[in-house]
Order: sequence, then structure tokens, then C-alpha cells
Amino acid sequence: MTSILAALPPELLSRIISFLSDKRKDISTCRLVCQTFKELASPYLITRVVFALRLDAVSRLHDVLRHPYFSRYVTELVYDASLYDSQVAGDWNEYVQECQEAPRSFVDPDWAKRKRTEARLWHRFDAYSSLPRPNVLSSMDMLMTVPSLNMPHVHIAGQDVLAEDVQNLFGDDITGLDDGGVDDEEAEDYYEHVYRLGCHKGFPDYYLRHKTQCRMQEARLPANMLQHVLARLPKLRTIHFTDYRHLSTDRESYDQCCHRLFGNRLEPCHISGTEGCWNALLPLLNAVAVSPAARIDQLSLAANPYTRSVGDCVCDVESAEPRVPAALPLSLLSDMGELCTQNLTQVFSNLRRLELPFVFGESDDPDDLEFAELIEDGPEVLATVLRPLRGLLEAAAPNLTHLTLSVQSLAEHRGDSQGRPVFSRDDAHVPIDGATLVFELLLSATVFPRLQYLELGGWVCSIADMQKFLAKHQALTELRLVNNFFLGRAEELARWGGKNMCLEGVRIANWADVLLPDADSDPFANVHRLRRTEETVRSQAKADRLTDKDLEALWLAGRMNHAASRGEGFVEHDGPWWMQKRN
Repeated sequence: MTSILAALPPELLSRIISFLSDKRKDISTCRLVCQTFKELASPYLITRVVFALRLDAVSRLHDVLRHPYFSRYVTELVYDASLYDSQVAGDWNEYVQECQEAPRSFVDPDWAKRKRTEARLWHRFDAYSSLPRPNVLSSMDMLMTVPSLNMPHVHIAGQDVLAEDVQNLFGDDITGLDDGGVDDEEAEDYYEHVYRLGCHKGFPDYYLRHKTQCRMQEARLPANMLQHVLARLPKLRTIHFTDYRHLSTDRESYDQCCHRLFGNRLEPCHISGTEGCWNALLPLLNAVAVSPAARIDQLSLAANPYTRSVGDCVCDVESAEPRVPAALPLSLLSDMGELCTQNLTQVFSNLRRLELPFVFGESDDPDDLEFAELIEDGPEVLATVLRPLRGLLEAAAPNLTHLTLSVQSLAEHRGDSQGRPVFSRDDAHVPIDGATLVFELLLSATVFPRLQYLELGGWVCSIADMQKFLAKHQALTELRLVNNFFLGRAEELARWGGKNMCLEGVRIANWADVLLPDADSDPFANVHRLRRTEETVRSQAKADRLTDKDLEALWLAGRMNHAASRGEGFVEHDGPWWMQKRN
């Protein structure tokens, strides 16, 4: 069989092997078949490099950059902006608590082996013992709060540094245990919990990794290494600015991904949990702009397989932490100088593919009230905040063929006590005009003449505005509308799309339709506030209860749906029945 395949023309064999480019194990196997396969498969062996403020990642990237062969075929850079938390690295109790609350399991192998050995021994010696068998702690909820167990510190040059007697922390001589307030039983439970999680091994490693991260930042290693990356990788075309969750492979669970990358140690913060992570984005884009060798045509921000807007969610843990989406804070763009704005405009003007989620405020913290405050300040203030992002989209518009644009924190996916959707982060209801104004300012006047793929998520807009926007993009072949609120009937929009567009693939996963109140009966209609009662919603549901699949069929008007297969595992949201996604 090998001889038959080897007889095929190299051009055909190379094309066949290219279909395995995303399966590194298969490519490695191909290289072992024969010399011909080795030559044809080698260009697909290392097509992606990862930069992160971790020694192992920097070491691997350095080896690829210095390799005379593999560096010529790298097409993708993953910038892992995850950071180790300084507060966790400087406080023992904080680390233990983070391990307790982590969305993955921490079980030290030595602890598990010891517990199995103890269980066997106690079973053998039951006949000789007059005391009851000790309880075996197995629940993750057994963390005992011991306030006096604090990491010893010394103060040097304005910084808190670990004391040399840190090893005392893991023995019986711990500060505070003998000072009162903690009895022997509480201390025993605490130690049992600590050793079960492996904190006695993981905390020193976490601290050292944090110190290494700080040294790299002080040495300007990110900026210097990025210059070499852009200069020595001639085929580099794609940049992913994300965190460690993007490094998941083969549809592995979040637990498996973290254990593969960090072992039984606490993982760093993802970019949705630390504002400082986003500070690396502007230097990265500035480096691309000033590098004469850079040819970047695809930019993806904050993408990872656990928070994809449609499908591909393979997280199998109960906690929602792995699914926390990350988004670009608009405040980061508002602080740009004129030179930085010019550089970013230059980078975006060369893009053909763009994936950009954004959020109002400095972070996507659930307690952030920035959007509600902007609406109260008036449309002019909101337009000022959105102007930098709008300028970048307009710069990218002429060449863009694939666009994924989503907004976070614009509307809560829940209802209040009276059954009304909440369009802000507090109890005050933002006028509908304020929520729809974001769509009007950013997209209504923007045209992407070459756009073929479009995915919109988290938007609030009227059916008429969406129709006007889509009517300008007749080159679209695939459309995905996810987690949006439409002011009107989604069926009306779907029927319009079936008659006026020629789509090859559609994916719909929006919230229930939002109807404006009747102006004749609602005294607040002049301010267009959203007021839905259970009675009006149920009457609407009986009249129009189309599933997502039905809407997709209307969009395609009888044509076959060539979009990727629907993924499993949408994020579940609490709230009234009418706010749940359709089946």
C-alpha cells in the first residue's frame, strides 16, 4: 500500500496530507512511513507556536525560532495572556481557598495512595482497636477557615517577599496554631484538606512561577521576543490573543486541559479574570504594525473552545468558571494615543478574518455598571466610547471576509421579579433605545463588501435595523445569530432572509422575541422601556413558537444547510421560561 501511495504525484500527496494538518499525531505518523512522506508531512508538523510568560512555553518557542526548517512553516501564533495572580502567590490561605473553589478537581496522588493504605490497615486492625475508625475526608467542601494560618513575609524594598522559613508552613510549627483560636480537630481537618489538594506542593511552585513571570515582564521579554517572532516566521498569518483555555486539544475537558498544562498546580488567571492581561494586546498589535516582515491577515481575540458562542462546548464540570467568556474592554481602546490608533488602523486594514468580542467598562465583571451609566449620560457619550472600535471596523471593512462580533454585558440573560428582561447590571432598566443604539452606532452605517461569514452575538436590535444591515451584504454565504435579542418577531426576519438572501449555511440560537409595548395602552411607551408581562409573553408564544431549526429552514428557503453541525452543551441560564433558548 505504501508503494502505491508513493507512486502518486507529490502535488497530490501533499494535498492529501494537508487535510491532516490539524492532527499532529497523524502527521508525526506519516513522517515515519517513508522518506517521501517525511518530506511532504514535515511542513505540517509545527504550524503553531505559543507565547506565554512561562518558562516552558518560552523555551519551546525559542527552539522553533532557531530551527532552520520548522520556523519556515509556522502560520499561527497563540499569545497566551494568562497571568499568575500576585495576591494568590503571596498568601498561603488565598492559594488554598482558590484550590478549593477551582472548577476542576485537585487530588494529590500521594494523598490518595496514603488514604488507600490507611483504609486497608484500619480494616486489618479493627479487631485490636477499641477506638472508632477515623473519618476519611473526601468532600471538596471540607475547607476549614483558619484565619491565623498566614504566610510569613518580610518587607524588602517596598515589596512583600516570602521569608526563608517558608518550610515551617508545612510542618507543625505554623504561626498562629499555638496562639489560641484553633483547636487540634480544626487543625487536623485543615491539614487533611491541604494535603488532599496537594497545596503543600503546589503553592511553592505557583509562587516561583509568579516570580518568573515578574522577571520576564521587567526584562521586557514579551516585546523583544515578539520582534523575533515576526521577523523569523515568514509564513505567520494568524494571531490568537487568548488564554490557556485556547490550548485545549482533541475536545478534552477543562479538567484534562489544566492537568496536562499545569499538573496538580493551580492554573493562572484567564483573561476574563484579570484586567492586567489585556494590557499586552496593544503592544502586540503595535509590534505587528511596525514590523516590516509582518503579514497578519487573521486576528482572533479571547477565543477558546469552552466559550464558543455556538456549540463546541465540551466542558464537563458543574462550575461555570471555565465557560466565563472574555471580551475586549472598550476602555482599553479609549486610552490609546494617536500613534497607537494609527498602528491599530494599519493592522486592521490588512485583516481578512476578525473575531472580536467586546465589553463596556474596564472588565467583564458581573458587577460592572459601566453600560447603564453610559446610557444615563446620553447618546453622545456612548458614541464617544464606541468611536475607536468603529474606526477599527471601518478600517477592516474593505478586505474582511469573515467577521465574528459579539458584545458582552449589554443584556442580562435573565428576568427580574416582574418577568422583564434586565438590560443593565443593576436593578434600573435601561431604555430599549439605549440598548439598540450600540448596534446603530457600530454596524448600521458600516458596509463590508467582501463579507462571506458573519456571526453576531449578544446584540439588541430591531428587525428593521437587522434587515437593513444584512441587505448591504449580499455576498454572505453563512450567517450565525447567537444570544441576540430581536425587537419583533424572529419569524419575520427569517422569512425576509429566505426571500432576499442566498445563504448556504445558517445557525440560529437567540433568545425569545422581544415585543415593544402598545403605545395606546402603555403610559411609558414614549420612553420605550421594556415591559413584558407573563400574559403577553404567553400569548405571543402560542401564536409563534418556532424552534431554531424551523427558523433556519425559513432562512434557507428550502436549501440544504451547509453550516457546521450543531454543537452540544449550550450554557444554561436561570430565568423565566420565555428567556430560555428554544430547543
